Amino acid sequence: MFFKVTFVTLLCVYAWAGSAEAVGFKDAQVNDIDDRAIKCLEKLPSSKHPIEPWNICRLRGRDILGPNTLATAYINTIVNCLNKDYKGTYPAANIATAKTCLIQAMNKPFKGSR
Repeated sequence: MFFKVTFVTLLCVYAWAGSAEAVGFKDAQVNDIDDRAIKCLEKLPSSKHPIEPWNICRLRGRDILGPNTLATAYINTIVNCLNKDYKGTYPAANIATAKTCLIQAMNKPFKGSR
């Protein structure tokens, strides 16, 4: 189960990183945010409870990513896509749907982005 969660998460992060470049991030920024996001997302629990955006590595104030950063907006989009497509659980399949969802979401501008 943990492998499935990690695989889906990493696939989503890689889809997200490519899209981040498309919205104007410099390569170094993408790599830095991508590295932190992967480390953060890998810490998700392997149980089947719903994924809550603000529970990811306690994304508040002094933690890895502050709540006002664009990176947090991307992570929240990943989480929201997974929750929507997967009914808030960690399923075994339909990775293609999640990837499509993420790519579409990443191509839309975020409100309040820098």
